[in-house]
Amino acid sequence: MEKHDDTETKKLLREYIYVDTDLMNSLLAQFDEGLSTLTTRMNEKTSILTQAATMGGRESAQIGGGVPGLANSSGTVGRSHSETDQNSKQDRNQYSENIVYGDYGVEILEGYLMDQFVPVENAIPGDVVCYSDHFFLYDFESLEAGTNPQTIDPVMRLSTDNVSDEDLKGYKKQLRFMQSKAQNASHSKEQIEALMDKIKDAEQKNAENKTSQENFKSVYAIVSFFSKSMPNSVIVSTAETIVFAKKSLFRLSPSQLQMLQKNPRTLHIMGIVENKSDNTDWERQVLADAQMEPHDIGAIATYLSSIALTNFGISQKKDSLRVRPISMYF
Repeated sequence: MEKHDDTETKKLLREYIYVDTDLMNSLLAQFDEGLSTLTTRMNEKTSILTQAATMGGRESAQIGGGVPGLANSSGTVGRSHSETDQNSKQDRNQYSENIVYGDYGVEILEGYLMDQFVPVENAIPGDVVCYSDHFFLYDFESLEAGTNPQTIDPVMRLSTDNVSDEDLKGYKKQLRFMQSKAQNASHSKEQIEALMDKIKDAEQKNAENKTSQENFKSVYAIVSFFSKSMPNSVIVSTAETIVFAKKSLFRLSPSQLQMLQKNPRTLHIMGIVENKSDNTDWERQVLADAQMEPHDIGAIATYLSSIALTNFGISQKKDSLRVRPISMYF
């Protein structure tokens, strides 16, 4: 007989970071001909108090008589009696508990769909998947605000290594003056060389800052495109999938979402496969033929997003699954 291990029955708590309650309830409602979102549990407590009192007594009388010359008799006649007075008092208390499933509905749905889950590597549009993987998270609205040149440039200028253009012009003017007045004195040459090194370092630093500014502008341009083309969205990228999640349904604030960057934990995802990346390949389907069908106009934003997601490595596979999430948790 195997020894029972109490740890096997221990409830493992989940840290839900995302639940699409409407989608979850919609799926749950298709089982058992409806959805039970609230269970009421009734409890009853009854108490009975009985009080009894007994009252009684005895009655008697002397009697006598006879027949003269023949018999003479006497006796006592008695009667005992008692009465019981009983009162009963009954109290009945009822109370109810309202039990809301809440996040536990995710586990209930997982149980219902257990036989319908399809492995990610075999899934096609319309399938339901439930998988765990490492991830990268992209909140483009926050990235847009954080890479805005109007925000970044003043911060970069706060660096103590920065030299303003005016200061650099002043250094060069000072150098020209020293060179024009310098004689063969060794200390003058040392001062000139020190100033030239200072100007060289400042020019190199300023060039690096300008390159950084241009890079930030490029990043800002792409995240601005994502932010406007996919508003209220957060992208979660895994090895096989791209999850398009509603930002408003996350249980975390934008700053808390930033804490998930480079998170070593494994994310558990349940969702519906809505499409596959190779179905939205702009270059293969449109640009290669140098023409666009009229019915493709509505998909331009999707095609451009597909290119950007691939070029920036957000889509880790050319045929990544596009997943609409039901729940995500650690």
